Amino acid sequence: MATVVRCGDGNGAVTASGMMNLTIASSAESSGDLLIGEGDFTGVMTWNSSGTLEAQGRLRIGQGGTGVFNQTGGVVSAGIADGSLRFLGIGVDPLSVGTYNLDAGVLRPGGGLAATQFRQILVGDNGATGSLNVGNNVGALAS
Repeated sequence: MATVVRCGDGNGAVTASGMMNLTIASSAESSGDLLIGEGDFTGVMTWNSSGTLEAQGRLRIGQGGTGVFNQTGGVVSAGIADGSLRFLGIGVDPLSVGTYNLDAGVLRPGGGLAATQFRQILVGDNGATGSLNVGNNVGALAS
């Protein structure tokens, strides 16, 4: 089972603020996937937290839909679980649109240097449109 930001049969949005940690675990009951903008719908996730978001399975922004991920702090990790098709995808598959806005904080495609594997970042893969925007063009510290 994957965590999908799209509110079932429509568009959805999630915002995390303060000091929040969130792990979407990969287990026998869950794939550990986080999909934002899936199945012809739009999903938006904003990570304003100073904590860590970890999707242990797949992290996809815009897979079959339109996804936007805004990060303004903390750490976002695309996971530590081994397996095939484990990569950070920003715009994956035809007719998909994905945007990742990194204005502060740390983005780790995998679990970091101590992880068992490194993960790729795919932007605009397989006929999709993808954007990875780093910084906000203002020039402030940590932007």
